[in-house]
Amino acid sequence: MFELYPTQTSLRSRFYLWLVLCVVLIAIFIKFLVVGFSLNSNILDLLPASQSNVVAEQASTQFTNTISKQLIFLIGNADPKKAKQAATVFYDEIKSNPLLASISYRVSASQQQAWASFYYPYRLSLLSQTQQQWLANNDIQRFKDNALFSLYNPIGLSSSSLLENDPWYLFQSFLTSLPKPSATLNLEQQQLITHYQDKWYVLITATAKDNGFSLSNQNKLTALINTAISTTQQQVPQTHVLKTGMLFYAKAGADQAQHDVSTIGIGSILGIILLVLWVFRSLKPLMMTLFSTAIGFIAAFVITQLIFAKIYLFTLVFGASLIGICVDYAFFYYAEQVNGGKKWTAINGLQAIFPGISLGLLNVVLAYFIIMFMPFPG
Repeated sequence: MFELYPTQTSLRSRFYLWLVLCVVLIAIFIKFLVVGFSLNSNILDLLPASQSNVVAEQASTQFTNTISKQLIFLIGNADPKKAKQAATVFYDEIKSNPLLASISYRVSASQQQAWASFYYPYRLSLLSQTQQQWLANNDIQRFKDNALFSLYNPIGLSSSSLLENDPWYLFQSFLTSLPKPSATLNLEQQQLITHYQDKWYVLITATAKDNGFSLSNQNKLTALINTAISTTQQQVPQTHVLKTGMLFYAKAGADQAQHDVSTIGIGSILGIILLVLWVFRSLKPLMMTLFSTAIGFIAAFVITQLIFAKIYLFTLVFGASLIGICVDYAFFYYAEQVNGGKKWTAINGLQAIFPGISLGLLNVVLAYFIIMFMPFPG
């Protein structure tokens, strides 16, 4: 129970209890900084969950997790041979790193045959739309001409096998009628390569092991990729690397958010310093206020991390704008000290501001309490 007129023994006990609590909180906070903590920068996670369709929600979550881990690189050079060489150097730099779950560079013969092998058991029942039209028009000559063309342009299966089991090459015609994944990439020496604006580019795709919205994972992966790009450009000059993936956009957003937090925090602190020096002619109120504010931040951070196991970056950005509210209560106390003059006492000062700051605190708590009932988890 709060004592408005505590004894010296009670004050001393409170001070020691508060000191021990501060030391414990600071120790836990330092541990989080050293070991690492989960800071969620995925703005999509702040959207309300879909309760009407569980399957759609699961599909959306799986799609987001999958797409957030995808990385795409185009290694380019004006010389196609150097472009392929640079792609090999870049691949060698990142292929064995544990941060990547998989990486696709060369298309092996088995991969090229995989799509044909998938349809092969059903080859006797597969017809392209063109072949269906020939049958409808009883145009057998077209089948013969198509078979002769396919005989000199096989797609990979042995000619003897096709002649024995599929003399009209219906299966091959069906495969060539399927939609092509890309009209700009060509397969050369098991590499996917394309030409754009006087440069040749080789495609490399990768999948990150962890979520692309993890700040620690972002920093590690971008450092790995930047090192690989630097090494590639050193070994193969005039190499240009294009990259895309949700990781890079999330990293840019996180960096911008951290910059905004720092800007708001530094600006607020500078403004407070100038105001305190002008009003109180001393930095002591500022130091005490900043210390109490820092302890409050550490306590809130530690408790939130322990309970929820993660903190949203948006929460920190939003909280950075509330520094003024945090320091108001302390400055009210110091303002009463200035106005009280030599007759001022700590108890009298607290008694003077206690009703006002209690009402202000109640308003803030009620406002945040209402936000708890909103579907946004931030």
